[in-house]
Amino acid sequence: MRFGSHLILGSVIVIAFTVGTIWNRSWDRRMQNSAFHREKQQNEANGIASSSIPVTTVEKTYIYTQTEHHTEYVTESVTTTSTSVVPGPTGDSNPSPEKVVMVFASNLESHPESSMYYLAKSIVKNRRAYAERHGFKFMQRNVDNYEISKQHAPAWSKIPILREAMNTYPDAEWIWWLDHDALIINRDFHLVNDLLRYDKLNSTIFRNRWYTPGSGISDNTITPGDYNLNDIHLIISQDWNGINAGSMFFRNTKFTRWLLDVWIEPLFLEKSWIFAEQEVLGHMISNYPELRKRVALVSNRLINAYSSHMEDYNWHDGDFCVHFAGCKDFGTCKENFDKFSAILDQKEGLSWRDESELPKPEEQQQQQGQQEGQQSEQQNQPQQQQEQQSQPQQQPSQPEQQNQPQQEQSQPEQQNQPQQQQSQSEQQNQPQQEQQQPQQQQEQEQQNQSQSEQPYQVQAPAQPQQPSEQQNQQ
Repeated sequence: MRFGSHLILGSVIVIAFTVGTIWNRSWDRRMQNSAFHREKQQNEANGIASSSIPVTTVEKTYIYTQTEHHTEYVTESVTTTSTSVVPGPTGDSNPSPEKVVMVFASNLESHPESSMYYLAKSIVKNRRAYAERHGFKFMQRNVDNYEISKQHAPAWSKIPILREAMNTYPDAEWIWWLDHDALIINRDFHLVNDLLRYDKLNSTIFRNRWYTPGSGISDNTITPGDYNLNDIHLIISQDWNGINAGSMFFRNTKFTRWLLDVWIEPLFLEKSWIFAEQEVLGHMISNYPELRKRVALVSNRLINAYSSHMEDYNWHDGDFCVHFAGCKDFGTCKENFDKFSAILDQKEGLSWRDESELPKPEEQQQQQGQQEGQQSEQQNQPQQQQEQQSQPQQQPSQPEQQNQPQQEQSQPEQQNQPQQQQSQSEQQNQPQQEQQQPQQQQEQEQQNQSQSEQPYQVQAPAQPQQPSEQQNQQ
């Protein structure tokens, strides 16, 4: 009886598993066909002929049941369409500025506790002013308005925001994403003329270049040796940790829409990643050859310079923008923003700042004093070095300068009297004890008198004479 009940239970489990497997496969087939028909209807509504949709029918064979003496196979035909992964129409080799969209997403203005809150409006103004200067489109969104940022890391919200930008500006050629912890420094840099135009893009792409392992990039991942410029859909840079998703350019094509759909796949969302969406993108670039050949890797300083000690990644005067990657984790956001806000103040005055975030008068005076001090130090350093090299004997050493304030006070008079300078240099070369002989003689006489008054005291060994206060002053 027990054996019979176990046999019945086992049979029920096997039947349920088999039925579930068949149902899942049929469900997948129905979903694919449904997606195909929806794609077909959408293309017909957009005026795209059905004959232009590449359709592929693939026969897949699965092992349905297998025993020691018998194997049963099931073959099914799966109809697929590659319209979502086929590149869009031929790109514009010299896109007009109105076909470039700058996307800015942040929640700084609604979070006063943030270390970047004091410049939240100025950061927006910095981006918007640059877009208006060159005629680019500008789209701003609040990260807190997207459900994905409430369930996962806020960085994931860039994916639906990018998709929204493509839908909002369907005629756009390129979408530029720049993280909110960044500033545009060189307003003369033109996204089209200095990057997106084909002759510029062709000269800046890294070919046969190793990707830096990390952020999802595996070892031995290399960029293509040849590119079809019409088939480039993502422009990105990398640092010592791998690729960085803080500054990226997406072409507004069907391929990019497919990329965004796969990028936000639930299997990727639910997995624990160190660098969140950035690591997933690196994983796809490393493991999807069809994606990798459509990704252009460029210099970090070209589109994504850092405030760093690393020379190859550090911002230099004239670079386009600066990104404070990881400043929130390291607690250096305010320090970096203060540093480069002062640089912007020198270049543009206070016009780049929002009126509500202008520094107070005392802060302005303090900043101006610091800037003037730094400038004077920079100007004086070369002169001091030249003087030290040309007149090594006339320049007193640093300890002598600290111990001789009286000579420093008389130095202006000596500059007007060349003869006194020569005599002073001779005096400096003579032992200082010769200048203090009268005083030393007086001290020696006092010691002799004290010894004569106390003849029965044992005298301690003579200690080396310490310089007197007058010697230290001189």
